[in-house]
Amino acid sequence: MRQQLFTGLRVNNATCFAPGGRLAYFTDNVTRLVMRVALDEEGWPRAEPEVFLDLREEDLNADGAVVDAEGNVWIAFLGSLRIADFRPDSSLFREVEVPAKQVSCPAFGSGEHERRGV
Repeated sequence: MRQQLFTGLRVNNATCFAPGGRLAYFTDNVTRLVMRVALDEEGWPRAEPEVFLDLREEDLNADGAVVDAEGNVWIAFLGSLRIADFRPDSSLFREVEVPAKQVSCPAFGSGEHERRGV
């Protein structure tokens, strides 16, 4: 079953979910606003989305995103050579520079390859 949840989105990106599945994040790259929306126990929106981050002033394009176990939102910024980690209150926690201009999505791994010397 398809159901339109929100109108006006043109270039949806950075869709991710907080631990427990009660919050979702997404952006429309045209507006450069990262939105947050509360979800009910079945995963449907409980309210209208609210602005989590406004990226217009920095002219950033949020591409892929993930949420870590602490609820921090990690966002890859296309064309910026960096990934940023934002706390649940939307404050910037840290940035990680990466040697790739077209960073598309952060991901977490166990680091097992590093322990084995691979």
